[in-house]
Amino acid sequence: MLCCVVLCCVVLCCVVLCCVVLCCVVLCIITKFPQCILILKYFAAINYTEYSFGLTSF
Repeated sequence: MLCCVVLCCVVLCCVVLCCVVLCCVVLCIITKFPQCILILKYFAAINYTEYSFGLTSF
């Protein structure tokens, strides 16, 4: 788990997006790390934008 947190949250070189979100959630719960909250908001904004564009593409 620690390796996952380091790879996904600190270095952010993870291929699977859900791994990043999962590790950041875990790290936020454990350490209250503010940078991970910003990362989660960033990914949430990307997902929301893609979802919105997906709806308008029909």
